[in-house]
Amino acid sequence: MTTSKLELNYDSNMMSYGWNMDVSLLRLDKIHPGKIGLLASDGKVTTNRTILRLVSSPIHTKLVENPDLTILDMKHHKKATIDSLLHLINGGKITFNEDV
Repeated sequence: MTTSKLELNYDSNMMSYGWNMDVSLLRLDKIHPGKIGLLASDGKVTTNRTILRLVSSPIHTKLVENPDLTILDMKHHKKATIDSLLHLINGGKITFNEDV
């Protein structure tokens, strides 16, 4: 089972917030299986839209404004870069090579 850890931090000087919560992304994908396509410069990647909404405020906002959206334009990024970032989100690990 893939688990991601989100941390809760409060810094009174910076006025920033976050939280620490273990999330079973595999379970979340089964509960909310809706997918969204991420259009890269060299292809398309499909991922869980609920997970993206949880980890990205801009994507959450975009999907609230347009709930029927099925593809996000990320053509300024390569498919390998998007895949690596999704691997970090879903599994907590990331690797890059010089081509990314």
